[in-house]
Amino acid sequence: MGTLLVIDDDTQLRTALVTFLGLHGHRVFEADTVNAGVALQVSEEPDLTICDYNLPDVKGMELLEQIKRRTSTPVIKVTGENVGRMGPRGIPRRGARGLW
Repeated sequence: MGTLLVIDDDTQLRTALVTFLGLHGHRVFEADTVNAGVALQVSEEPDLTICDYNLPDVKGMELLEQIKRRTSTPVIKVTGENVGRMGPRGIPRRGARGLW
């Protein structure tokens, strides 16, 4: 299976994702801030990063831009926010390929 990185400041959600993915055979690293996530992105080179949009130190889109400058690792953005408020250019223009 793959190596994954989960970045989310919601401890319960992050723990649930890490546990679920780990039980399905993935090697999973976790971080609760962008700074910690970028460090793991560089040191562990995951196959996929799952990242919250709103993080305490930096907005998730800024993390996406940081990751895209360093690697071609795919990133799945997750949020509990109303994505309609982000506007039509908010997510896709910064490197995301789709919004569901």
